[in-house]
Amino acid sequence: MKSISKHFPFILVFGAILVASLYFANLYAVNNQKILSLQAKVTELSDTLSLTTASITSIKGSTSASIASAMQSLPKPQDELISLALDKATPSVVSINILKTASDKIGNGSGIIVKKDGYIITNNHVVDDPNANYSATLADGTEMTANVVYRNPSLDIAIIKIGGQDLATATLGNSDDVVVGQTVEAIGNALGEYSNSVSVGIISGLHRTIETSSASTINTQKVILNDAIQTDAAINPGNSGGPLVDLNGKVIGINVATVQGGNNISFAIPINTIKEIVSETKTVKPVYQ
Repeated sequence: MKSISKHFPFILVFGAILVASLYFANLYAVNNQKILSLQAKVTELSDTLSLTTASITSIKGSTSASIASAMQSLPKPQDELISLALDKATPSVVSINILKTASDKIGNGSGIIVKKDGYIITNNHVVDDPNANYSATLADGTEMTANVVYRNPSLDIAIIKIGGQDLATATLGNSDDVVVGQTVEAIGNALGEYSNSVSVGIISGLHRTIETSSASTINTQKVILNDAIQTDAAINPGNSGGPLVDLNGKVIGINVATVQGGNNISFAIPINTIKEIVSETKTVKPVYQ
């Protein structure tokens, strides 16, 4: 009994230590379980956040693409449309030089390349002088000898041929779709001095009947043209044979005449009339009239 009493304090201390150890061990186990559970929740939250971020990125990219697509579909300002049309049309426009000798220029006109190997549409009255020689100056300034290969005086249309391969060609539109009030551009060698000059106007009238005359002193024949397109885009001497183009850069007519003394009353031959001469595949019919 004395022995137990003697060691009782130590037994109490040992018991207290044991109880404390069990308590803290249990507490550690519980906390460790909570920590593991918390880590699992953090991992799950992180995965969810990653998926959300990826979704947001996907939505953002999709939205950006949609906005970009919507911006592209918005109507362009008219001045931008005019510039874009000129970029398409002007490379095929040429200045036609009327020559007595290689250095003696006596007149000018305009034309458009309709076939890659050098066939050019112009007005017959530009190249109807049998005693003259002709050359064509391309948009890049290159001058090449030209020969007349087709004439149609009744339509005031002619075709000349230059050398070359893979030349820039005009895109022919549909003159049947032209409407009064439509914006157009006349391109040509204004006054025989200012190549690829541009004037902008509208379609003023359709199905006009006009009378034209030759520019040469040899041929003074009068020509009656039916179904002409009227425009207020300025067509000056030297513009004859050049294109009248729409805002898509497509040729809808060939500039032919202007009313002297009038206020921008000018006319063009509908391109659909000329398509009977030059097929839509730009193959020139071998006819000389």
